[in-house]
Amino acid sequence: MFLLRIFLAITLITLLLVVFVTFYEFGNVGNDSLQRVEEPDPNNSSAVTDEGANTTMSPDPLGTQSTPLPVMDKHNFTALPQWKFDDMYRLDPQFKQSECTASLRNSTNPVFKEKFIPNIQLFLQSDHLNISEWNWLYHFNNPFGYMGLNYTAIKAAVDTIPKLASTQLLQASTRVKDGCIRCAVVGTSGILNGSRLGKEIDSTDYVFRVNAAIIEGHEEDVGKRTSVYVHTSHSLIQSLTLHKKRGFKQIPTDKDIKYVLIPEGPRDYNFLESLMKNRRIPSGAYRGHTPRKYYSGHFNESSYYILHPDFLRYVRNK
Repeated sequence: MFLLRIFLAITLITLLLVVFVTFYEFGNVGNDSLQRVEEPDPNNSSAVTDEGANTTMSPDPLGTQSTPLPVMDKHNFTALPQWKFDDMYRLDPQFKQSECTASLRNSTNPVFKEKFIPNIQLFLQSDHLNISEWNWLYHFNNPFGYMGLNYTAIKAAVDTIPKLASTQLLQASTRVKDGCIRCAVVGTSGILNGSRLGKEIDSTDYVFRVNAAIIEGHEEDVGKRTSVYVHTSHSLIQSLTLHKKRGFKQIPTDKDIKYVLIPEGPRDYNFLESLMKNRRIPSGAYRGHTPRKYYSGHFNESSYYILHPDFLRYVRNK
């Protein structure tokens, strides 16, 4: 759980870097910019990384294929494999450049500028998964891809994701003149206990919370607003079980709240499919659970986002 919390925190902070945006101008990337590379040997755990790979290109390195790759398993590798296309990612064709002059995107730090990809694809959508895309992502283990998983099962879940009207998670407030978004990220480590920062947290445009977002009785320290709640299926279900006595009786359900799911493994895709179909989970770790009940009647398809495996790999790599 400790490592998972660290990963969630890193992911969330990086997510904030990407969504500190307001007014945009289009920056589309065409499919003709795809770079093709030779497919590496899946049994070679020390495959050489192509250091010249362009991280700003939409991926299709394996070409158009009609059948899934042969089964690969993480146990076949003695070390983390490094493919020639490991540092290439799907890009967001709806990306628009921020006009907020104070945005973290505008950092002049050379390390940040080298690593930051402003138009990385944040969210997974139903039209993102086909055989070619599957074979690309099949080279990476969860949550960075689909190595060892079943194509039919994962695609059935991804196909239920509704088309997003916009890949922009947050909108700039009309009351601000500089067009900038200001956010507070509240973790679950307890370091805010006694801080009396609640009013400052609630004064921001948006408040992010994760996992066991305990608020009741601690509003003076952690605030009471939640704009975006980030979770996995496991952290959602287990937090409500383990931290009920501490006051976490339901997840945040504020008006206009956005929910972001981190798909870390098969159980998240099982959860996702049943959530969208409004049914009980038919099999797997949480068989018999009804996902929608955890959202206390506040589930809305248009306000539900799933992080893309490419984005999670980008967080790990960068």
